[in-house]
Amino acid sequence: MSKGKAMVAMLLTVFISLSASLAAAATTQDGKILEAEIIGAKSLASRVISGTQEEKLVLAWLWAEPVVYSASAKPSNMAPKNLLVPANSEVESEVLNEGKALWKMAEEGIKNESLAPYVLMHRAAWREYGKGNQDEALVLYGRIPEDRQTYWSAIRLGELWSKKDAEKAAKYYQLAYEQVKDKKDPQLLMTVANSVYLSGDYSQAIEMYSQILKSDSKNDMVYLYRGNGYFLIGDLSKAIADYTQGISLNPNRTDFYVNRARAHSESKSVSLAVTDYQKYLELVPSDSDIWYELMDYQKENGQKDAVRGTVERWLALDPQSSLAYALRGSHLFSEKKYEPALNDFKKATDLDPELASAWYNQALCYENIGIPKDWDLDKKWKRLNLIETCYKNFLKFSGPNQAGRERAKRRLDEITKYSGQVLNI
Repeated sequence: MSKGKAMVAMLLTVFISLSASLAAAATTQDGKILEAEIIGAKSLASRVISGTQEEKLVLAWLWAEPVVYSASAKPSNMAPKNLLVPANSEVESEVLNEGKALWKMAEEGIKNESLAPYVLMHRAAWREYGKGNQDEALVLYGRIPEDRQTYWSAIRLGELWSKKDAEKAAKYYQLAYEQVKDKKDPQLLMTVANSVYLSGDYSQAIEMYSQILKSDSKNDMVYLYRGNGYFLIGDLSKAIADYTQGISLNPNRTDFYVNRARAHSESKSVSLAVTDYQKYLELVPSDSDIWYELMDYQKENGQKDAVRGTVERWLALDPQSSLAYALRGSHLFSEKKYEPALNDFKKATDLDPELASAWYNQALCYENIGIPKDWDLDKKWKRLNLIETCYKNFLKFSGPNQAGRERAKRRLDEITKYSGQVLNI
């Protein structure tokens, strides 16, 4: 070999060796950082107050200060020493679940240094998401190459993009789904199906819920969510079938009854809808919104006479409901039964002194009952003072736009100006 060729060969060898050492140094740097942060998390975990040991490690890793790399330092000397936030800070369970998966990925990254840079990328994004910095998390998750996206990072990207770009969100949800659909892990599939549901793609969510039921046919929650999906796309018979199956699995889950009631309502099955409303209210008698929903439904379907019975049923199941007393009082007032109506309005304000409408209606009852002429002056003054007090309490507790405020103010002015005439003195 000539001297020239030998020199070129030597230079080439040196170049290859140098390139290899630089590549090794790059992966070693990420590997060292990852190893140092794992070591640091183990030392910091004792400062996390709640959770299992695994959760403490994960939370310490989430909140630890990032490592500053030094080529000459050993991982044990690089480990973070501080937590960025109080040790008992709350972290959402879904963020923690992602963290657990990432922790396992980190352990693999220490063994296989080619994974280390991607673990650090995931961790940086996860930190920002865990702190509520969603815009920063979106940017960081987006920097991870698609072939390195995990189930969790795809879920996060789907969730974050769902507020900005539905098409991109769907792409990432699909990516997450593809990664777990063959693993027969109902919990992971449920997470992605729920995310798709919340994004408004009900048909796709229904497909995912159906996939879950192939391996977890006794999961009542899946029937609830799939039933909701069917309801929202207008397939009422399938919605009702899913709610019915859910009830057979868990007859005490209240959502099934109220949702099936609404599905029956849309299907014009009045008696079935009322029965389900009533069953729900037996289980949740304090839900005033659904009591009103049922009574409105009864009125709309020509069952006005049944409304009074519903109010009585409400009081029987929830005798501490101020709204139920106020509602029964209104029915009695409309029938000009002012004394019993007044008693109900008084019970309503006894239970809830800030129920403005009941104060107003008490005043109306007193005015309609009137002040008997044969009462002595002291009794007349007391009755007038009661009316005045009711209107004042109404004005105190009612909102600025509540109906009746102008009349209440006018009546108070009239009581002040003409009380002598009212009392005939």
